[in-house]
Amino acid sequence: MTIVLISAALLFVFIAQFLFGGRLSAILRYAFWLAVVIILGGAFYSAFAQYRGWAAGELTQFLLPPHQNINYFLVDVGKKIFAPPFIALLAALIILRLAERLNKRYGERFFYGEEFGLMRLGIFLTGYPGFLFYLILVLAASVFLSWLFTLLSYGRAPMRWFWMPAAIVTVVLLAKALPPEILGKFAL
Repeated sequence: MTIVLISAALLFVFIAQFLFGGRLSAILRYAFWLAVVIILGGAFYSAFAQYRGWAAGELTQFLLPPHQNINYFLVDVGKKIFAPPFIALLAALIILRLAERLNKRYGERFFYGEEFGLMRLGIFLTGYPGFLFYLILVLAASVFLSWLFTLLSYGRAPMRWFWMPAAIVTVVLLAKALPPEILGKFAL
């Protein structure tokens, strides 16, 4: 269900690129923070449900207070539920700042204005470890397109149309095609 919702959100943003044109940057900013609130809200709900589930279990109730310190529960849900979205959020913000500085330093040679919002949203919504695969996919696509555009003498390759489709491909690949052994290596 989560895969469908995230893919639908990414597809909606891809379609919005065609519909909103110049106003896309402001819309992407709001969409990003809305996604952050929704995903972190879902994480809080999952943590609450985890607590309630453990409290109702015959054996797992002994992992909660008064039988056990609350730190055990907090560390467990912190690693399993809260860490992946926070890592993705931190990566999205750091990579965004680095891309903006790099683009500004080299005379806005690498990215168009709305690409920063697309990049940030794609990194966050692909999650951890998905954003690692997403960045590799985007880098490979940009290298290939730049090579193709140079070969055909078209000038600069417009990557703005590939951020959201690459994110959708990444989400679907992570959910359906990559073996759990590979993803397990990124477990916290």
